[in-house]
Amino acid sequence: MCIVDVVGGRDLYEVLGIKRDASVPEIKKAFRKLSLKVPRHATTHVLVLSDETKRKKYDTYGEDGLKENGGGGGGHDPFDVFSQFFGGGRQRHPQEPSRGNDVTIPLRVSLADLYNGKNVPFTVRRKTVCHHCHGHGAANSDDIQTCHECGGHGLETRRVGPGFIQQFQTQCNKCGGKGKIVTSTCPVCGGDKTVFADVELDLDIEKGTPDGHEIEFEHAADEHADRAAGHLRFRITTVGHEFFSRDGDDLYMDMSISLREVRPT
Repeated sequence: MCIVDVVGGRDLYEVLGIKRDASVPEIKKAFRKLSLKVPRHATTHVLVLSDETKRKKYDTYGEDGLKENGGGGGGHDPFDVFSQFFGGGRQRHPQEPSRGNDVTIPLRVSLADLYNGKNVPFTVRRKTVCHHCHGHGAANSDDIQTCHECGGHGLETRRVGPGFIQQFQTQCNKCGGKGKIVTSTCPVCGGDKTVFADVELDLDIEKGTPDGHEIEFEHAADEHADRAAGHLRFRITTVGHEFFSRDGDDLYMDMSISLREVRPT
């Protein structure tokens, strides 16, 4: 979990306006609210609490516990925290496991809803791992066998010249590089390993959300049997208002009035 300290020396929980026993969803919600008020260039110090151990260090020792010598956030890109929650086109960290493609959906929101805030129920149709075969593609688990050609490695090993063995990085022709042989077909997904399903989401649009802001749901895009799902993002697009226009946090209205109305008698 990531927490931003906008003003050096202030308590991180105080900055986010949360209790010290706040849950991960509560921290994320507070972070989204903070991101609407603080631009990236104003952030002077970022502490990354990536696991329970680091969070306990901060609770016990404060910022000193998170310094490089204390096992803290040394070497982190300060703006990775923004990318994790809100996207922004930054490349994923090299250590992050492979995942499917991210999906961005434009969401048209009225100016009134952006001003007042709104919770929007949303239904997404996406691919999910088959509940019958659990992503194996077989009718029964007993019908999945290790490929004898490659020994389950998915790579062919060939002998080149007398007494010399070279392993080529090519897929095994027998199993297609999967290392497993499936001898039956799942009756639910037809061997595709995934099926389409409707997923209900709640979009929490905070008051003052700017145009172009992205609300991200981690690993909520299409699921895959062999890797994590990508992230699903909703990009806010403001629907024009009949009377008002917006410039940042300000609302403007053009009104034609008569001279009599300007200088009432």
